Amino acid sequence: LMGHQVDGLIIATHNNKLEEYQHANLPIVAIDRFLRADIPVVASDNYAGAKLATEALIQRGCQHIIHTYTTNPSNWHDNQREKAFQAVMADHHLPAITYTTAFDCPPAERTARFERLFDEHPAVDGIFASNDLDAARLLSLARARGYRVPADLQIIGYDGAQATQELVPELATIIQPIEQMATYAVKLLADRMAGEFTPTSTVLPVNLKTGQTLKTLP
Repeated sequence: LMGHQVDGLIIATHNNKLEEYQHANLPIVAIDRFLRADIPVVASDNYAGAKLATEALIQRGCQHIIHTYTTNPSNWHDNQREKAFQAVMADHHLPAITYTTAFDCPPAERTARFERLFDEHPAVDGIFASNDLDAARLLSLARARGYRVPADLQIIGYDGAQATQELVPELATIIQPIEQMATYAVKLLADRMAGEFTPTSTVLPVNLKTGQTLKTLP
C-alpha cells in the first residue's frame, strides 16, 4: 500500500506488530485497535457494554456468572470489558470468575478451555462472553451437556456482527454501532488527510439485544 502511495489507511485488523505502523508518515485511523499514541482510535463503549451485559444477567436472577475474556494486546478497549465485569460483580457482592484465552488460541484449545469451565463450575447460571463467536461456542457446548438455555443457563455475547446474528439469531449480545464507527473513521481520516485536528480517541455508545438466550424480565 505504501509502495502504491495510498493517501491514508483505516486499520481494523490485528496486525499491530507491523513496523510500518510505527514509522509510516501517512494518515492512519484505527477501529478498536491501539497502534501508536498519535493514531486516532474509534471504538465502542466497551466498559458500558460489559456493565450492561453483566447487569442484565444479574437482573434475571443469575448468581454464578462467568466471564470469558480474550486477551489481545492491540485491542486495549477489550480490557474495559473485564474491568466492568469485575466492578459490577463486586457491587453486587458476587464472585467474579474469569476464564482467559489468548486471541490466537487454536480452536481446539479454546473449546477445551470452555469444556473445563463447565467441568469446574457445573452450577454456572450465567455467562458473559467477550465476543459472539465464543458465546456461540459456549451455547453449543452447554446444550450438548444438557443445559436448558435460558432456563438453566443464560448467555450473552459481545459484538453484534451481522454474520453471527445470521448464524445464531437467538443469541443475546451487546451490539456495537459498527456502521457508525466505520462512518466516523472515514470522517476522521479525511480530516487527518486535510491536516485538521483529530481526537485521539472516540467512543460510541452500544445497546443490548436481549435475544432468546436471556430470560424475559417480568
